[in-house]
Amino acid sequence: MGRRIHTEEHRKAVALESLTGGVRATARKHGVGRTTLVAWRKEYCPEAPSEIGDERGESGRFAVGHSGNPSGGTAEAAQARVVAQRASLKAIQALADMLEAEMAKDEEDRNVETVRRLCDSILDRGLSKLKAVEMSGPGGAPLNTGVDLGKLDDDQLRQLAGILRAARS
Repeated sequence: MGRRIHTEEHRKAVALESLTGGVRATARKHGVGRTTLVAWRKEYCPEAPSEIGDERGESGRFAVGHSGNPSGGTAEAAQARVVAQRASLKAIQALADMLEAEMAKDEEDRNVETVRRLCDSILDRGLSKLKAVEMSGPGGAPLNTGVDLGKLDDDQLRQLAGILRAARS
């Protein structure tokens, strides 16, 4: 399919139609690009607001502080998030399995740091990682609002592992 040649009357009519029908819908209806239609609107309807390109300067470049990609993400990043979300259940199950295996060891063979990190990882993913909130205690001293999983005893760690097992099933 080659390039179409549009008459001046047709370009003007399409530009005027886009004032009520919107740039995207009108461009799709007539098989023209949105930027082409915006250029036609500027030519034939200079008083009309531009639906796209308002943040561009005279040179056609984006003005300082404006983005050509306001959503900020790329298609690849969105695909990576989808793949990660699909694999997240398997990853949490693997973490829970590692925690169970570590908890099954004798107390002297158990690596407490490994248990703590596994618990932290599972809780961060299962309950969402909590955002830090700046708080202060008496006299401006910092408050300790977190739980140190390294200080949990064996019974508490077993209870946590049981809760995670129950949540998994």
